[in-house]
Amino acid sequence: MAECFESFITFLNEESVSLENIEVATKKYFSLRQQFFDRKSKFSNIFANAVFHPPLHLKKEIRALKTKLDQFNYDFYESIHQTVDLKDLCDF
Repeated sequence: MAECFESFITFLNEESVSLENIEVATKKYFSLRQQFFDRKSKFSNIFANAVFHPPLHLKKEIRALKTKLDQFNYDFYESIHQTVDLKDLCDF
């Protein structure tokens, strides 16, 4: 699991996502996630099970391993939030 999370966060950090357009940035982010798991298919099940169905006796360890990914996700969405005026996204 540690190798999976470390490889994934390294891959995401090596790629750049322009935050000028929220839709493009979000699509790029999810595309990168898919690219990673397409290239490293052995990590796909490990990641899914660790994130969505962690064994109870490993929850604490998995949470610790996920810390960098959680921070990356938080930073990504926070960056988008700072560049977007939410009123511009509404049609009313």
